[in-house]
Amino acid sequence: MSSTSPADDPKRGALAQALLPPLLFASRDDFKLIDRLSGVDGLVDGVIERIGGGERLARALRNAATGFDAADLDSKRARVTRMLELLQGLAVTPVTLAVTTKTTTEAPQTATTAKTKAPEKPKPTTPSLTKRATKQTTEATDPLTWPLSRLKGVGPLKAAQLHERGLLTIADVLFTLPRTYEDRREKKKISEVEDGLLTVVAGAVQISGIVGGGRGRRFEATIDDGTGLLRLVFFHFKQGELMARLARGSVVTASGEIKKQQGRATMIHPRLTLGDKATALGGVSAVYPEIKGLHPLELARVAAAAVDVIEKTPPPDPLPAQIVTAVKLPSLAEALTSLHKPTADID
Repeated sequence: MSSTSPADDPKRGALAQALLPPLLFASRDDFKLIDRLSGVDGLVDGVIERIGGGERLARALRNAATGFDAADLDSKRARVTRMLELLQGLAVTPVTLAVTTKTTTEAPQTATTAKTKAPEKPKPTTPSLTKRATKQTTEATDPLTWPLSRLKGVGPLKAAQLHERGLLTIADVLFTLPRTYEDRREKKKISEVEDGLLTVVAGAVQISGIVGGGRGRRFEATIDDGTGLLRLVFFHFKQGELMARLARGSVVTASGEIKKQQGRATMIHPRLTLGDKATALGGVSAVYPEIKGLHPLELARVAAAAVDVIEKTPPPDPLPAQIVTAVKLPSLAEALTSLHKPTADID
C-alpha cells in the first residue's frame, strides 16, 4: 500500500472526506464509542461506488468493512484502525489521537516546575470537582454528548425507550448510519421498474379495496401509467383514508421498493402523494435500520432533530487542523449533516 497522503490523490481525499469523521469519532477515548458505530459496510460500499479511489484501496477498505456490524469489539477496533491507516496515511494510530485529544485539556507539569516546587497534596474533594467541571464544560461545548431528552420531540418516555436500545446521546443517534438512501427526485415508467430498487412512479388508480380476511387482510390498489400496471399493498392501514386517497380514477405518485413476483411489480407500504409530481415526495432521504423494534421512521425523526441541533451548535472537530486543511475536509457537523440530510443536488 502506498504511503501517499489523501491530499495527493483527489479520489482518496474524497473517500477520506466521506469516511474519516465517523471512524475518528469511534476511535476517541480508546474506542469508547466503537459499539455505537453501525452500517459501516453499507457506507463504505456506497462511497466507493460513487467516488472510486483505486482498486487496491477500495478492496482493502471493503475487506475491513465487510461484516463490521456482526464483528466483536476487538475485531471492530482492528477494522477501524485499519481503515484509518488506509485513509490517513499517517503513522499516528487512532488510540494515540484519542489520548492526545483527551490529555491536552489538562495542564502538563513542566520539568522546571517539578524540580523547583513540590506538588501540593490535593484536597479530598478536588478530583470529583475537577471531573464534574470537565464534564459540564464538555457538555456545554459538545452537543454530541447531550442526552436525547434535550432534543425537540423527545420526552422522558421516548428517551427511556431509546435508552433501552442503547441510544443515550446525540452522538449515538448520529453515528447510527443510514443503511441506504431513497431517491425520489425522478419518476420512472412502470414498464421500466426493476426488482429490489427504490423507485418513484405515477399512475391512475384502476381498482382498489380490501382483499382477504383475518391475518391476511390487506388493502390493495392497482395503478396504470399507460406503460404497465403496478400493485400497491398495505397490511397496516386506515380503510377510510386509503379509500379516499386511492379512489378509482385518481392520479397518485407512489415511492417505495419494487418487488417482482412472477413478473408482476408490487410496492408494499409505499409513500403516496396526490398528483403526478415526484417533487412532492421530497428529494433524497435516509433510510434507517430497525433497532430492537424501533421503527426506522421513528429513528429518522430523532435523527432529524439531532441534525437540527448540530447545525445550530456545531460539535468540536476531532481531526487536527493540518489534516482538515490538507485534505480539505468538511467540518464534523457538515459531514454528519450530509449523511443524514443529503442535499437535493447530490449525485
